[in-house]
Amino acid sequence: AHLALATNYQIFGKYYDKMLYHYEQAVKSSPDNRKVMGAYYTLAGENLKQGKYDVAKQYAEKFISFGEIPENYTTEAQRIIASINFAKEKMANPLPFKPVSLGSKINKDGRLQYFPVLTADQNMIFFTAIGLPKKSHSEDIYISVKMN
Repeated sequence: AHLALATNYQIFGKYYDKMLYHYEQAVKSSPDNRKVMGAYYTLAGENLKQGKYDVAKQYAEKFISFGEIPENYTTEAQRIIASINFAKEKMANPLPFKPVSLGSKINKDGRLQYFPVLTADQNMIFFTAIGLPKKSHSEDIYISVKMN
């Protein structure tokens, strides 16, 4: 019953919390039943999205442990585990990050700026901005060239 309810909630795209609850109940009630292995797969992905890495990893590992799974699902479950391992390692050993304003010609008040990318030679920066002029809601891509 829990598995059927969760599946319906997932299909209709509503009641996200109920979907998770019923998938969790399904795996608790029959943890080694192959009928619930799809629930493990879904729970792994959803917990990864929520940043619940340890829980997501447990679900992904349990999913893989069923064996005889189509390769694309196994690959995705392995990708989830690799993403978790990467995220946890980077959170434990973050790179130093000290943002510095590039001055008023680049960093404008009232404009949300994001996704900056430097070219390999570090002579150009591309970024996205929203908000100016006229407080529009359209995004614009900007390029700034370094002048010697």
